[in-house]
Amino acid sequence: MGIMLIPFVSSLSDDIINAVPQSMRDGSLGLGATKSETIRQVVIPAALPGIVGAILLAASRAIGETMIVVLGAGAIAKFSANPLEAMTTITTRIVSQLTGDGDFASPETLVAFALGLTLFVLTLGLNIIALYIVRTYREQYE
Repeated sequence: MGIMLIPFVSSLSDDIINAVPQSMRDGSLGLGATKSETIRQVVIPAALPGIVGAILLAASRAIGETMIVVLGAGAIAKFSANPLEAMTTITTRIVSQLTGDGDFASPETLVAFALGLTLFVLTLGLNIIALYIVRTYREQYE
């Protein structure tokens, strides 16, 4: 999933960096800054809210689209504290809980709905954090 999100983040970041007004760059260069100083002190800080937003949007997208992991991992439900070992995702757990004919009020079905709610709250939280960061940094340049 991480490799699949690299083009998404890089494309958004490229668009965001190109959206920084040329007048800001020209002003920095006109005051005697070098090109590298202009990039470090003008372009990157101006584009930072959008870049952070792109990264958090990609993280939210990765959390929501882990069905690929379900197919790739063979729907194996495994948890571990070691990040280098194979593990499961929330989506895998939901699929394994809802597979087969089960009663709607069964504990397995209720666990699947609780996991879905957890996934929703986690994604919503990441989006709220991204919105807060973007608004905070955007106020400095408007």
